[in-house]
Amino acid sequence: MQENILKAIEQAEQLTKGTASINLKGKKYLMVKDRINIFRKMFGFDYGMTTEILVNTPERIVMKATITNKDGFVIANGHAEEVRNSGVNIASAIENGESSAWGRCLANLGLHGTEIASADELNAAL
Repeated sequence: MQENILKAIEQAEQLTKGTASINLKGKKYLMVKDRINIFRKMFGFDYGMTTEILVNTPERIVMKATITNKDGFVIANGHAEEVRNSGVNIASAIENGESSAWGRCLANLGLHGTEIASADELNAAL
C-alpha cells in the first residue's frame, strides 16, 4: 500500500504543477475535490475516510477527518474549525468544516500543493 501512497503523492504533485491548483500569494493549493479523486482512484475501498463532529455550538464547529485502512489503523487525520457567523458558514458550517477537515487529512497523507491549509481556510484568513 505504501507504493500507492507514493503514486498518489506523485499525482498530486503533477496536478499542482498544472492548472488544477490555486495560486494564492505565490503558493499553490490543490483543491480538496482533486485530492479526493486521487485518493479514491489510488485506494478504492482499501482505505476509508470518516468525519466526526468534535464541537457543535451556535458559534463554531470543529470537525475531525480520519483515514484508516481495512484493519482500522489510522493512516492520517486532519481537523478544521469554522466560525458560524461569517461567509458561507452562516448556512453551511458543517459542510464547509467537513470539506476543510478532509482537505487537511488528505494533505497529511501527502496530497497537497506547496502548503497544507485548504484554499477555503486561506481565503478566510486573507
